[in-house]
Amino acid sequence: MSLLTTTGLELDTDPPRVVQAFLEGVDLHYGNDEARGMKLYPHHGFSKPTREGVPDAEACYRALQSRPTYSIEPKAGQTFCAYTSEGGVARLEIEHEEYKEVVVRVTAWKPVGETS
Repeated sequence: MSLLTTTGLELDTDPPRVVQAFLEGVDLHYGNDEARGMKLYPHHGFSKPTREGVPDAEACYRALQSRPTYSIEPKAGQTFCAYTSEGGVARLEIEHEEYKEVVVRVTAWKPVGETS
């Protein structure tokens, strides 16, 4: 999925979708909110990029609880986790980044105990 400046991701839809940055239900957005360069900003929480392997849902929940962060300056090859607006989690893998665009591979999981 390709995010441009002022766009965001809705992670609870199937499949996740790119939307305007500040619509209801948006889980993260890409922008220059702090005038310090382009970053990804969570609306419900991010983990710092993982250091080992590709996390599954359980590892994402643990990372979000133990390694939270407010924003991420995306770099190709990074993997991190995010909470969704409906209580699930998602793994985000940065495939490509340049100043006004970031390409992200998303895997989202429903909240624990929810199946459909």
